[in-house]
Amino acid sequence: MAARRLPPGEILRYYAFRASQSATFSLPIHVLFFQSRGLSLAEIGGIEALYTVVVLLAETPTGYLGDRFGRRASLLAATALSALGIVGFVFAHSVAVFAAVVVIRAFAGAFRSGTTDAWLYETLAGEAESDSDRFAHVSGRASASGLATLAVASLAGGALYAMDPLYPWLLEGAAGSVGLLVLLTMSEPERTEEREQGENADAPTFDVLATLGAVRSTLGSRTIGPLVLAVGLLAGISNTMAFYLQPVAVATPGLSPTSLGPLYAGLTLVSAGVAARVGWLQDRLGVRGWFLTGPPLLAVGLITVGLVPTLALPVFVLARAVGSATNPLFGQYLNDRTGESRATVLSAASTVRSLFTAPLNLVGGGLATAYALSTGLGALGMVLLVGLAVTLGAWVVGERKRPSTTTA
Repeated sequence: MAARRLPPGEILRYYAFRASQSATFSLPIHVLFFQSRGLSLAEIGGIEALYTVVVLLAETPTGYLGDRFGRRASLLAATALSALGIVGFVFAHSVAVFAAVVVIRAFAGAFRSGTTDAWLYETLAGEAESDSDRFAHVSGRASASGLATLAVASLAGGALYAMDPLYPWLLEGAAGSVGLLVLLTMSEPERTEEREQGENADAPTFDVLATLGAVRSTLGSRTIGPLVLAVGLLAGISNTMAFYLQPVAVATPGLSPTSLGPLYAGLTLVSAGVAARVGWLQDRLGVRGWFLTGPPLLAVGLITVGLVPTLALPVFVLARAVGSATNPLFGQYLNDRTGESRATVLSAASTVRSLFTAPLNLVGGGLATAYALSTGLGALGMVLLVGLAVTLGAWVVGERKRPSTTTA
């Protein structure tokens, strides 16, 4: 029997949804916006850490709900909560209110994280038995479309901020509404629909032990566990670098807050170009080759900034490029090794990765407040280099001990 062919429009709608979620007009100015409302960099670091802690607690439960009630339902919840969070930022004027809004946004991110990849992987798998192998390619293209959207949004966001600090947030909310409409036209993956029809009546309720079991299962694998930790460390360092980019940029001669839009657009276009070439990287380097090259190169770049501060902006470009290639390649690797309850397992992996982000946010915010920015970036580079040496070393050993393993 011929394999079902996925209508091209389904993937195009997925690209459109990803693009709508990437239209973050606030990205180039959000730290400056928080500061304009009276928050210090240390307080911003604390709020970012709170976001990560909430995501950490919510990741696996929301992943379970994605398995239980379907991918579209989780993505609808994520989009609605994200819109509510944007409204909250418009009215926030204190640390407490910002913290409350961040909690809402964290639940939105948790609902979206594992479910987005699960929807794509299962949709591709439903097209033909071998088409799940296209995940890294399609995910990379989706990231590229999202990053291209982000580049345009960044250009507009900087200009809008100069007109009124609230305009970027309002336009971001409008983009989210478009994403909600696109999401309503997307189909539920066939495998999820079949599982729901056969198992919903007897599906177990979620509990804490199930969460711990999912996390323990993810970490317990010799091949998956160390790589999850390496990706978590990389994500935490990259996230923490956000504290530095805007202050570094406005302190650079010739740049101002209105220049942040073009700066972020340039960074994003570089990321989009890399994301669009993920399939090429996968063919040439494989997962192992990439992880032993890309993230360590970023660590060395950050250490170099500690010695030569003028290289900060090029290293930010490098960080964006490394992240754009790492996420879809890791997604392909993890999806290939995940069976039932896909969204739960992917969210459990995100939970483990989030463990790094909260403490690094706190440390990064403190370093940005107390020391020279270049010193903080150099310290982050040392942490990344040492951490990668340990985690990637353990991963490579685990891969070698596992017979018939393919990492490309």
